[in-house]
Amino acid sequence: MQKSVVRQSDGLVINRIEIREGSKWTPPDGCILMDDGHIGQTWNGKEFIDPEPLPEPEPPRDPLSEIDELKLRLQKAETDITDLKSVKDIK
Repeated sequence: MQKSVVRQSDGLVINRIEIREGSKWTPPDGCILMDDGHIGQTWNGKEFIDPEPLPEPEPPRDPLSEIDELKLRLQKAETDITDLKSVKDIK
């Protein structure tokens, strides 16, 4: 029969195991066996709760376009510095 190994400290199902009827196997310290539940779910004392879904992965980065963007920002900064120097010279 299948059982879930539930960590008592937070109710997290940490494993799902197959155990023979009448087996004397006991779960590790701090854990209990339950009939239901799936790895990743949490037991709240009344029911198993599904985990929050994982966020969507970020799209792959394009290093070449990032380099181009950084070059443009550097050119703008250099232009801004030149403009500031010319304003200082006017005063």
